[in-house]
Amino acid sequence: QATSAQAIRVHATAASDRGSGGLYFFPSLTMAIEQPKKITGGAFGRFLSEKRGELMKELSGKPASAVVKLASERFKALPEAGRAEYEEKYSQAVEQYNKDLEAFKAAGGEMKAIAKRKGQKGEDGAAKKAKKDPDAPKKPAGGAFGRFLAKHRAEFQEQTKGQP
Repeated sequence: QATSAQAIRVHATAASDRGSGGLYFFPSLTMAIEQPKKITGGAFGRFLSEKRGELMKELSGKPASAVVKLASERFKALPEAGRAEYEEKYSQAVEQYNKDLEAFKAAGGEMKAIAKRKGQKGEDGAAKKAKKDPDAPKKPAGGAFGRFLAKHRAEFQEQTKGQP
């Protein structure tokens, strides 16, 4: 019995043996199992996804941030019974995710690492950075004036000896 997270398809290929004209049948079973998507957003996320259409019509021409702000205000104004409804929807979604995840793992699926955003560095980011060669020649610092100053520093120190 396949769940929503599982899809099994049988792919059969046929090839002919050009020499004898015989037909060979190569069945290959490929499992197309997808990792279930993690539930995010909580009760407010459920409320927002349900009401977003109405709020966008109400605030047509306004930025998306205004829609989220109005949704936040309305969600806070909901009575406890209204909030409980969205909490229940969220908990049902989490339960379904857990069931799908168990079915995914039971079918031999492996969890993929969560893709990190550009600014975040993890173990991979540190490992990918090339290590500096300690024997590499040093880049001259300071540009043309810095090189000039480094070359003539001793002269300038003698000329200005005793001056503040």
